Amino acid sequence: MITVSKRQKEIVEYLIKQTDYVTICDIAMKFSISDRTCRNDLSSIGTFLKESGLSLSRKTGKGVFLNCTPEEKRKISELLKTADTRFYNRRERENLVIALLLISETTTFQELAEVCLVSKQTVINQFDSLEQRLRRNTLAIEKVPGRGLHLKGEEKSIRFQFLELLGMELCKEEIYSLFSEDKSIQTNFPTATAIVNDVQELKKIQFVDFKRIQLILSYILSRIENGHSLRKNWVYKDDSDLKEVIEKYISTDSEQYFICSLIQAERTNQPILNMSTRDEAQMISQELISSLAQVYPIERDSLREIIDGLTVHLRAAIYRSRSKIHIRNELLNEVKMSVSLMFEFTLHEMCKVEEKYGIVFDENEIAYIAMYLTSIYETSIKETVSLDILIICSYGVATSAVLKLRLERALPDCNIWGPCSLSGVDEYLQANKIDLIVSANDYTHDHIPVIVVEPLLTQKDLEQIRQKLYHDSYSLMCSTFLKSYSLQVDRHCIGSYISPQDIQILDVCDSWNEAIRIASSPLLKKGDIEQRYIEEMINAVRNYGTYMVLTPEIAYVHAGVNDGIHRNYSALLLLKKPVIFGNFNKKKICAVVVLGINNRKEDSDLLNLAYILGKEENLKRLKEKDITIKDILELHD
Repeated sequence: MITVSKRQKEIVEYLIKQTDYVTICDIAMKFSISDRTCRNDLSSIGTFLKESGLSLSRKTGKGVFLNCTPEEKRKISELLKTADTRFYNRRERENLVIALLLISETTTFQELAEVCLVSKQTVINQFDSLEQRLRRNTLAIEKVPGRGLHLKGEEKSIRFQFLELLGMELCKEEIYSLFSEDKSIQTNFPTATAIVNDVQELKKIQFVDFKRIQLILSYILSRIENGHSLRKNWVYKDDSDLKEVIEKYISTDSEQYFICSLIQAERTNQPILNMSTRDEAQMISQELISSLAQVYPIERDSLREIIDGLTVHLRAAIYRSRSKIHIRNELLNEVKMSVSLMFEFTLHEMCKVEEKYGIVFDENEIAYIAMYLTSIYETSIKETVSLDILIICSYGVATSAVLKLRLERALPDCNIWGPCSLSGVDEYLQANKIDLIVSANDYTHDHIPVIVVEPLLTQKDLEQIRQKLYHDSYSLMCSTFLKSYSLQVDRHCIGSYISPQDIQILDVCDSWNEAIRIASSPLLKKGDIEQRYIEEMINAVRNYGTYMVLTPEIAYVHAGVNDGIHRNYSALLLLKKPVIFGNFNKKKICAVVVLGINNRKEDSDLLNLAYILGKEENLKRLKEKDITIKDILELHD
């Protein structure tokens, strides 16, 4: 019997109650998960249903729907109650296999299959991709005759693989259980606990995740016990009093220094350094907040908790950087796509940090820092970007009052105006700025989005409104950020960032996919990018939606630094006839800007281009019939 996780069960139960298609964005928001996690969950749910002869219906732009009879829905509910075996997808199986290899001197395909709950052949079929993944961490799988499979590589690489796996969300509970139940690791729990307690007592601190640091130390101690020691010439040295604590338990200098670096890389409730020691993390945190405050005022006192969280994270990140401990941020691509402006802002600010403090943060660390800054910025700007909604209802006073009351309860962060009759709409709109119209009558407007709802507002209506507001408020935040950020930079024109040969003007394009391909074609011909970079940009839109439409009617698309890019560049495609962008949360666009950063020390063009193209007068100019490439190059901020 195949089952699903607790959250996936809750998603299935939610889908059972729905009478129509539900978008991935709506499901993700309801369960407080990312769109990508939601897609992974739906994939597992689809496999679960398939085992029972049922299926999850999917429609591009509409979402998913359990198109089942009442009897079939009852059957699904019963299956959810009785299922007792966990199903793992391909990536989850890889994590479990690596976990078993990390704690076993040797293992077999059969043992790996049993842990993954699949056949031996399934594991064998997946082994090529697993070995490729391990090679990226300079590890390999050795087949030992008569014994089985053995993880081979430098000791530091094996330990860093352990740390990477411990920081991943996929199968986190199962991986922790595998490690915790390993006898060699269990034997060292008392010593690891004693070390942690001694450090906490010495420094008067508490580790944020006690179980994690206990497990890390137990694993290292078990490796040392089994004869797997570090080379002595590579680790970052620490001469603090931490070393005196570790000396009581471990005699080798290299191991003492390594454990010191790991302890200092973990998150604690306050600095692990002596108070007399210069706390770089606190200074960097203050500098980041000061830079953000130049974009928008930050109420530091009310945001103290999250700012302190940023400082704690930076403190650990600094030691990870100096100790060459690399972490994997599973949300890296999602952060780069869904909050790209803040990621670019953070990248720019962290380059200053690198120059000032001599500390290099990789993209995984920068993405985490960007998440903190995004939270601080969005919380600060929340009231400023409150959207104005006008209600249109001609069904009488009672119906109008109920409609307004329900909207006010459901959308407390919005300004609800009206209700207004159909005959009075035009006059009202001439005198007032409105972001969205919610109408109980058939109504359309050339410039303001309209959502037609049932007079008494159904749950489906509410979900549609919330989805629209979520993306509109994000667009408004982007616009506000760009206007403020532009005050901090020098003035430029499009020609400062894009070469004439990389700008194209077309009358029409068949689809958004084709628009990205055409926009990228000059760069592909010159060898600045590879074909796979284009495919990754298209996949990003499919996976993350239309977050990259940062300014009205213009999409700013890019992929990662490892996806086939050879230099920094920008290109632009202008369409005389707009195209609908994305497969869900669709938006109309008239231009595609293709971006790429190969050298992180060079400024990204995203922030400056988005500000120029986001200006209302420049968008109007782009829509003029007689516009030329020369005119586009001269657009300025």
